[in-house]
Formats: sequence, structure tokens, C-alpha cells
Amino acid sequence: MTTRKDRYTFGAFTVDPQRRLLLKSGQPIAVSGKAFDILLFLVRNPGRVVDKNELMEHVWPGQAVEDANLTVSISALRKALGDRPADPAYVVTVAGRGYQWIADVNAGGAPPDAAPHESARMNAGTFEGVPIAPRRRYSGYLRAVAIVLAVVVVAFVGSRFVLWRRAARHEPVRSLAVLPFRPLVAGVRNESLELGLADILVTRLGNLNQLIVRPTSAIRRYGSPDQDPLAAGRELGVDAVVEGTIHRTGDEIKVTARLIRVADGSSLWAGEFDERFTSVLQVEDAISENVARALRIQLTGTELSRLTRHGTEDSDAYWEYVAGRYEWNKLTPEGWTKSVDHFERAIEHDPHFALAFSGLADAYVSLGADSRPAADVMGKAKEAAARALDLDEGLSEAHVSLAGVLAYYEWNWDAAGREFRRGIALKPNSADAHREYGLYLATVGSIKEALAETARAQDIEPFSRVTSFAVGWALTGARDYDGVIAHFRRALEIDPHFIAAHNFIGLGYIGKRMYEPAASEFREALGLSQERLLIHAQLGFAEGAAGRPEAARKILEDLTAASKQRYVSPYYFALVHAGLGETDAAFAYLEGAYHDRSRRLWALRLVPTWDNLRSDPRFGELLHRIGLDNAHAAG
Repeated sequence: MTTRKDRYTFGAFTVDPQRRLLLKSGQPIAVSGKAFDILLFLVRNPGRVVDKNELMEHVWPGQAVEDANLTVSISALRKALGDRPADPAYVVTVAGRGYQWIADVNAGGAPPDAAPHESARMNAGTFEGVPIAPRRRYSGYLRAVAIVLAVVVVAFVGSRFVLWRRAARHEPVRSLAVLPFRPLVAGVRNESLELGLADILVTRLGNLNQLIVRPTSAIRRYGSPDQDPLAAGRELGVDAVVEGTIHRTGDEIKVTARLIRVADGSSLWAGEFDERFTSVLQVEDAISENVARALRIQLTGTELSRLTRHGTEDSDAYWEYVAGRYEWNKLTPEGWTKSVDHFERAIEHDPHFALAFSGLADAYVSLGADSRPAADVMGKAKEAAARALDLDEGLSEAHVSLAGVLAYYEWNWDAAGREFRRGIALKPNSADAHREYGLYLATVGSIKEALAETARAQDIEPFSRVTSFAVGWALTGARDYDGVIAHFRRALEIDPHFIAAHNFIGLGYIGKRMYEPAASEFREALGLSQERLLIHAQLGFAEGAAGRPEAARKILEDLTAASKQRYVSPYYFALVHAGLGETDAAFAYLEGAYHDRSRRLWALRLVPTWDNLRSDPRFGELLHRIGLDNAHAAG
């Protein structure tokens, strides 16, 4: 069989780089994008031991990713090839170094059974059987031939470069970021409108299964009016960006939008809209449809319906929802509280607005994590999520919100798993759904699957703090404390103000029973924000475990003072008493956290702060009541 020069064959398989296809006997084989990138790199380097770091840098250039990402992608590649690690035919793991491609690869157009290359038929005195003449007799002739060959080579390379540039312009766009819209008039800003319009487009375009769209949490930091869209696209690791401007004057709104390829800055589509403010839904329809058309995405009827789904035709309800999402995306208790008000006003304007109910559920779930007693808000969250699903069963976000309530408040782990999986099935490229499912899997003890899901979330959303957070929990569940510390050290290189990174590094040191550096990391985190009661409590644990009871008791006093101003979960007091070795007091407070149905209890199986209590029968009995003693992720 002959092969094109831009293909690679081995056995029954063919790799087509231009179409990004893996074929077996001419039939396409499903393989993820990163697994395909790894395959392509390996077949282009057959026989060579490829260092793990070199491979990761090639596949995830400039990104801080975990070794687990590579492991999961290699596993997916082996599955696609039918390769067995114990008896490999293609990919061999070289312990402590990396990977090696061991199969024969046919590249460059010669079929496997072709005659040897001409170079193999050369000898000292002949070429193609013709004697080589003395150099001095034909020096002029050889010089002329050399010049002709040089011209041919330059022409060939030049033509290939032109073809490469043309091909680059026609490379399919598989990942996209919608940047916050910039103010059209300098100094006149409406940040909720600028981010809100982007957020809605993220939601709509995220319904296209052929496209990975960076979530709002990843793009909100690019809201500066002088932001370079191409630089943002490169940082976000996407193929294209949507960027534009927006300006409102009274009842009129002016929007410009462009779809730009990041690789070469070429414009794939541009549009300008002057509409009444109440017609902005039609503007979003036009932008979404034109982006899909410019990307040559073939829409199914369901995808077209989701792409142009408004959820409401009431402009007042719509803008209250946009304002609610803007506040929720601040990821602060104050923002979540304000978002509740906006979502409730949206529902007052339109009681059939499913997205508003889903937003309300998200806000209550967020508040129930720490800011308010779970009993005050989690029932409301479940009611809102259930109402959203009554109105629109196909709303992925509502399934994920409901799953959070079922898992962390009702402790109905099996039902929660079904809802998470339903959310992913409806929106396979949702980083939020994969991330939250990964956290759930870590909680119930399915660590291998948790690492895979959080790696998938990080593949979709590589620079997100919350996704990095989820990866950290999966690594903590795996007891890979060195991995936890290394992961978050890299995260701090990218974002020195990442509070949770210091927190996780501290937990990693606690897992290694290195309490002094753990306390140092918790103090670093509190230097960035004094509002994190969990970090105060973990510092109290570290101080007690390090033999400084006075410092630990001072933190107990601080928590008691804070409890007179706001809700403080008994879980935090239990942490400090555990560090002090006061087991009975720790269990008494854990019992209080159980009666409060504190969301913090979900981490009991994961965090090393409870290691000294695990042998106590009371700990196993508490896990049993929560349903985490034998919980697993049922299919």
C-alpha cells in the first residue's frame, strides 16, 4: 500500500495529521485531541526515548499541567490502538524517563514493501551503477548541477512554506474564548454588561459539542479595555477568540464583534449591530450563528435550538440574569448574596426562565459551602435546581447544581453521580461539569477516575484556579503529597496571589507530617486574605501538631469571636482540637458539624488532618452515617 507523504502508517493504522484522524483499515478511530498530539509526536520520533517533560511541553506548551494529564492521555491512546501496557506493540513506558514508540513507521511515501532507498545502493565507486568520474574533470559541471539543485531546493521549500501558511489558515478551530466586550467609548464602562454579554455567548457556544469554549471563570481577567486579544488567546491556549466592543446610550445599544484566528491574527468574521437595548437577544443570536458558520460547524437541529435558545423573551428578566451571573462570577460571599437578589428579580419578571432558576441554585450552593448554615440555603438550592429542570430538562448546569445538593447536603451519593453524568452527557465539553464530577469522585474514593476527570477539566480550562483546585483534591485523595506540593508550586509561578495554592501546599506538608512548613504556608495564605476561616483553622491544627498549644488556643479564641458575627462551622473548631490531640473535643465538634450538615464534612476521607482520628471507632461510625464508608461511583 502506498501512502501520502503527509501520512504515517504502522500495521493496520494510518495517522493523517492534516485531518487529525487515526484510521484503522481505512475506518476512523475515536481518539481525544491530546492523545492524538502525543501519537503524532511519537510516530515522528520512532525508536527514540522521548522524555516525559519534553512530551508534556510539546502537547501542553507553556501550561502548568500535572503528570496525571499525560498518564490519562497515554492511557486513552493505548485504548484507541488496542495496545496493552503489559505486552506493548506500539508504546513502551520507560521507567523514570518517558515513552518510546517501538513499531515500524512508514513515512514519506514509500510503502512498507518498497525497495531500499537509493542511498542504500550507493558505494564508494558508483551511483546507480555508473562509475563516478574524477572530480577535477567535471568540477564545472558539478558546480552547475549544485546551483540548479540549490535553486530547486529553495523553490521547493518556499512552495512548502506557502502551502503551510495556507494550510494554517484552514486549520479547523477546535477551541475558542469569548473575551469580555470592551467599552466603545473610553471611560464609559458597564462591566456587568461587558462580561454579561460574553458570559451568555460562552453558555450558548458551549452547547456545540464540536467546540471547546473556555468558561467565564477563565476569561473574566481579560476585561481590561486595552487587552490584546491575540495575547489573551495565546495565554488561554485557544485556536480563536471572539472580541468586540459594546456601548449603551439610553434605549440604544451598539455592539461590534470579531472572530480572530490566534495563530496568524486573521479575521474569520466581523459584524456590527445597532439595535434597541431590548433587542440584544437577537444580537446574541446573530453573533452565535455567524461564529458557528465561520467555523464551518455543521449544526444538528438540537444544537441549533440550543445555540439560539433565549430562555426568556422578557428583557428585564434577561438583564437581571446577566447582572446575577456577573455578581456570582466574583466568587465571593458578597457577590453570591447579590446574585441571589438579581436571580430572584429575574424570576419575578419571568417565572418560566429556567436559566435564572439554575443561577439561583448555583448561588445558594455557593453560599452553603461556608457562608451560611447549610440548612438555611441548600433546600432552596435543590428547589431552584428542580424547578429549572422542570422547565428545561436539557439544561446541563441545572443537573450539576442538583448533583451538588444531593452529594454535599443530602449525602445521596448514587443519585448525585447520576446527575453529574447526565450534566456531562448534555454538555461534554463543560469544564464545570467535569471538574465537579472529579471532586465528587475523589470524595467517594474513586481516585483513579477522579484524576482522569479533573485532568479532562484542566484540558478544557488549563489556567483556571477552580480547576487547579479540583486537581489538587484528586491528588490529595491519592495521597500523592509530593505531587500536591509540586502542582501548586507551579500554579504559584503563574499566579503568586493564588490563596488556595498555599493552602494545598500546607495540606501536603501535613500529609508528610512536616508541621512547621505547613504552618508557614497557611500564614502565607492568610497574608493574602484574612477572611478564610478554613485556613485559620488549619493553621490552628498545624500549630497544635507542631507543639505550640498557646498559638492554637489563640486561634480557637478568634474562631469563637468570629462566630458571634457570622456563621462558623463546628468543623473548624474540630480541626484545631484534632491538632492539639484533644480527640473527645474534636469528635464533639464533628458531631455538631454533622447536625449542621456542614458541607465541609465531604472532605473527611481526603484530608490528612484527620489521620490521627481514623483508627477511632467514632470516625468510622461518622463516615457510615454520611454514607462515605463504602461509597463508590456507581455507573
